Amino acid sequence: MTIKKKWTVALSGFVLAIGIAGCSNSEDNAKENEDTNKKQEEQQSEEGNKQEGNKQEATGEVAAVVNGEEISMDKFNQQLERQKSMMKQNGMEVKDKQLNQMKSKILTQLINTELLLQKANEAGIEATEKKVNERYESMTKDYSKEEIDKILKQNNTTVEKLKKDLAKQIKIDEYVAQNTEDVKVTDEEIQKRYDAMKKNNDKLPALDKVKPQLKQQIQKSKEGQQISKLLDKLRKESEIEKKVQV
Repeated sequence: MTIKKKWTVALSGFVLAIGIAGCSNSEDNAKENEDTNKKQEEQQSEEGNKQEGNKQEATGEVAAVVNGEEISMDKFNQQLERQKSMMKQNGMEVKDKQLNQMKSKILTQLINTELLLQKANEAGIEATEKKVNERYESMTKDYSKEEIDKILKQNNTTVEKLKKDLAKQIKIDEYVAQNTEDVKVTDEEIQKRYDAMKKNNDKLPALDKVKPQLKQQIQKSKEGQQISKLLDKLRKESEIEKKVQV
């Protein structure tokens, strides 16, 4: 991932939704994203792009209400525009179907993030200045000050705003860790995944070459399932009203 793309993801606010939104059936989502990207690439040569006509023009209104806390339309629009910008950078057009899917996922991400942040705050979880600075340093260590300043400007944000987002992410990470089980991946699970992949790719490298990647994939899938269960529970206990039609 290039510097700009990496930072655009983080600064867009999805830093708060990594592993949160759409995490039920993580493997299915991964395939869905792959298929969607493929379709979008095939559509690059087609004429017409209606994304401007589908752009949310409202500002200062409410996109959703979660347990009495409002998620502003401004925040929703910012996420939407940044996501469309990222896809444009990849040479992809955003057609009507993809735009609707994008809106739905963004709204889900924002709601999930708000739910987890509310619960983290209720649990008294704090993000110390030290932890925030450590997370920021880890995120920016490979980039010069000029590169950081340029990307912050491009994304209409500041170091202070970014650190506030990182503080929220730290709280969410801690809450999730406290309310999910540790994930273990067995050799049998890795072998099963490898055998399934081997059926579709006879040129797949030997197991010992890809074992670390397979283990990571399975672990992320299991973590996603755990977070999905947690979010299902929180949603059942919460009052959620969606204001955006997607």
